[in-house]
Amino acid sequence: MKLLTCLIQKTEAAVVEHMKALEPSYHVLAKVDLRLAAFNQSTKPINTLGASDGNNVQAQGSTVHCRLPKMQLPEFSGDPLAWQGFWDQFQVAIHSNTHISDIDKFNYLKGCLKGESLSAVSGLTLNSENYQKAIEILKGRFGNEQILISAHIED
Repeated sequence: MKLLTCLIQKTEAAVVEHMKALEPSYHVLAKVDLRLAAFNQSTKPINTLGASDGNNVQAQGSTVHCRLPKMQLPEFSGDPLAWQGFWDQFQVAIHSNTHISDIDKFNYLKGCLKGESLSAVSGLTLNSENYQKAIEILKGRFGNEQILISAHIED
């Protein structure tokens, strides 16, 4: 019985000694866990639109995390020669993004328009149905082939 008690005491002492030796490792692991949690909270999935993007990246069904610079949306003031460049950028950043509702797209669109182009759609109320109407109005007024030809001739 004394032998068993002695073995138990030695085993307990060895366990306590190993626990003390591993304690700094547990502290390091806890710090790593905290930093990982903070990092994961500070990064957003790319495939969700934040205030800054419209850049969607999909990596074989998984979400990729990284920070992207804030995207500056293009402005359009009504120059027919600038229409196609504006529309191409807006279409990629906002119009083709399925994660944005039409009413939000309309809000983004109105925020990009200035002067004559804004006046062209100012009579439309801000709702999802009018977003497509606004696009049609702008394409008809500034993206019309005949208007583009005239603008090139005048230029």
